[in-house]
Amino acid sequence: MKFSKLALLGDLRQYSMNELRGQLKTWEFTSSVHDDVVTVEWSSSSTSIVVLYTLDGKFIQILEERWKSSISPDKVFKRAVK
Repeated sequence: MKFSKLALLGDLRQYSMNELRGQLKTWEFTSSVHDDVVTVEWSSSSTSIVVLYTLDGKFIQILEERWKSSISPDKVFKRAVK
């Protein structure tokens, strides 16, 4: 089984929202703005990740990671908002 592209990128804190969007250009991308935070979700056939950014695209934190499975329940790791 291949590793997710996210695993190959390493520490995601080093990427701005636009830089990560460029790295994951084949993944589905959605975003929404709430107050002074941008919530972004990237999703592929096997993995999805929800990340919080400042309005100017600086990394705040990973909110959720999901490993999708067709043979067992998805594995979800959620973090509390800082």
